[in-house]
Amino acid sequence: MKTISILVCILLNITLLFSQNQTMDNTTKEIMIQGKGAIIAYAFDILEEKVPLLKINPKDYEINVWVNKTKAFVEFKRRIRFIPMGKVSLDHDIEVDLINKKVTPFEDWSYDKSRFFIPSEKEKEKIKFVKKHAGIPVDGFDCTVFEREDYHISITNEHSYNQFHIDKITGEKSLGMEGSYTVQPMLENDTHDEDPIKEIYDSTTQEEILEIISIETLANLNMDEFIEITALLSIKEFEKIKKFILNKGDRRTYRNIDNNNPHYHFDDFHAYLNSEIGQRNLYNDPEISDFNEITIHDWNRDIQYYTIRIVRKGVIENELITVDIGIRKDSSIYRMKESNVYLLNPYKKDLNVKLKYLKEHYLVKLRDQINTNR
Repeated sequence: MKTISILVCILLNITLLFSQNQTMDNTTKEIMIQGKGAIIAYAFDILEEKVPLLKINPKDYEINVWVNKTKAFVEFKRRIRFIPMGKVSLDHDIEVDLINKKVTPFEDWSYDKSRFFIPSEKEKEKIKFVKKHAGIPVDGFDCTVFEREDYHISITNEHSYNQFHIDKITGEKSLGMEGSYTVQPMLENDTHDEDPIKEIYDSTTQEEILEIISIETLANLNMDEFIEITALLSIKEFEKIKKFILNKGDRRTYRNIDNNNPHYHFDDFHAYLNSEIGQRNLYNDPEISDFNEITIHDWNRDIQYYTIRIVRKGVIENELITVDIGIRKDSSIYRMKESNVYLLNPYKKDLNVKLKYLKEHYLVKLRDQINTNR
């Protein structure tokens, strides 16, 4: 599995590598917002888990990522669809649903797996021959090869088509026919979609991904002990909030493991700072250590505490500073990474609710009041 993931990453010009420990429980916001390469590598992990006998060569497929607020799937579209002698049609494409961990068509209960094309060594040689002489695949087109007395080639998309034959022995190309289609304009009432499916490209940024797929949906997939939220609250913004509490606030003890925490009373909640070395700085003295946590306390919510932690660059080598390591349901291990911000979830529940309140209420209030009281 590791070899496949590395190959995918090389093909997509990314440097992120996935270990063999990554399994089906790894669909988290962290993976999703790392971009197209990370999502595709994760889809390969799901394929390996669900259909272990299926071996996919990424070079044979056009691989696309599609998401909206409730869906996220990877489409493996065969670049050359080969229909062997005696067959009328076969299935060539695969879809991996990252939300439900489902591989289509293989997990459809009535699916006849013999319909899915897996080329033999002879058929691989035939495809290689056709590629050489027919000049396929062609980007942006569906390329289908029908093996008959010779090879019938069909190259189509929604705008045009090209059909011709090549000789099975010489590779000589015969005259064919080509043309274009008239594309009907979309009616006005067909253009509105409140939650359209959008493609994730190599260049799509974290912020753009988060605009497409809701963070609440991603949180439902993640029952981990913490979740990375840097796209919601940047390193710079965390430091700005910390500085505001230190400069404008007072001191108050709110828990029994330390004392005298820096505190600020916002409109309808309290915010506290916690020392990055814990009880080694029992009275939260800024001369002794920096602060790496902001805890929001809201008496009016069912969930009253929300702790945000920053992992600054270089802290992992500091034995005095805690950098959490979590254990998933399948016993695989994951850890926090430097230069990121996390929302803690120690009880592994209600993460989607925490994120919703954080995004829609607390961060809004924090930003408004800090900007007002600068």
